[in-house]
Amino acid sequence: MANLKSKKRLALLGSGDRFLGSRKFSVAMEGFTGEQRAFCVREYYKNGDSGTIARRLFRSKFNLHDLNQYPSESVIRSWVRKFESSGSTLNEKPAGRPRSTRTEENVSEVAVSVRRDPQQSSR
Repeated sequence: MANLKSKKRLALLGSGDRFLGSRKFSVAMEGFTGEQRAFCVREYYKNGDSGTIARRLFRSKFNLHDLNQYPSESVIRSWVRKFESSGSTLNEKPAGRPRSTRTEENVSEVAVSVRRDPQQSSR
């Protein structure tokens, strides 16, 4: 019975949707490809800066029917703003110190440090 429910959920799952427990939620900007974002920005400009028309054309081009499968007007406008400021709709890398990687060497150094002084923080 549970397997049948899972199959039904997967059948309902759209390109921009994810399931959290038994609830479906939309993934606004992460769920769209660069090609899809570019299509929206291009159609926005072609149609007199209209997010509504760009949204409708997106829906028909990609043959989508569920509201959660295509971007909202506010998402399209944010892609346009991002495109105008940076020339791209993709997210920029965060500023600051790069994240360290988890290597065998780093793991062994932390393990040795913890064995040496268990009270010391590993952060």
